Amino acid sequence: MKRRFLSSLFVVSLACNLATGILAGYYVYTRYVSPPAWWTDVPDNSRAAFFAACPASPGATIIAGDSNIQRGMWQELLGLPILNRGIDGDNTAALLARVAELARHDPTAVVLLVGNNDAGRVPLTESIDNYADILSSLEPRAGRIIVVSIIPRDTRLRSARYGLSNDDNREFNRRLAQLCKERGCIFLDLFDEMLGANGQLDAKYHTGDGNHLSAVGYRFVAEKIKPLLVSDGR
Repeated sequence: MKRRFLSSLFVVSLACNLATGILAGYYVYTRYVSPPAWWTDVPDNSRAAFFAACPASPGATIIAGDSNIQRGMWQELLGLPILNRGIDGDNTAALLARVAELARHDPTAVVLLVGNNDAGRVPLTESIDNYADILSSLEPRAGRIIVVSIIPRDTRLRSARYGLSNDDNREFNRRLAQLCKERGCIFLDLFDEMLGANGQLDAKYHTGDGNHLSAVGYRFVAEKIKPLLVSDGR
């Protein structure tokens, strides 16, 4: 009886692990390799549609990017009126697709932090071309553009499952710095400052997944951004 119970338990455990592996593989494939139309299409009730439905705020200060922007309480962190235009999962192509919504405000300043969802997943040249097009759309209408480097990862955690590395992020930032120099916008490089002694994203700066900013991480980033918004930034 005991042997039969243990055999049944083993079969159930094996089935659960197999199902988990299949679901994880399906998620990675549909999210990063070949996303279906329902993932890439922007539904009417999305944040992007909500942003577009809001009235223009002439002279606003805007901070835009991916989940690390969306989840930040930037008005409180910066002590300034801020339009938060972050969308979880956005990469440079997604931000480019909605950049007109940023430009319509004729913003005093735009802070961009996007690219972590590109590095290691999208060809680098394509990502930098997207970034160049984003800048081209904003430059005629924004008083100041601040481009923040993408942050490092702790590749021992979540990132390792996707085959990502900090080398991807470092090279992305190198190319991004070069683009900003060519275009005359401000580049704020935080990559090395956010590394721990082990060469990974410092544990105090992330929530435990190796990617997303903790409260300490948000405070650190905000403290670096704020002087560029309240001074001439150069």
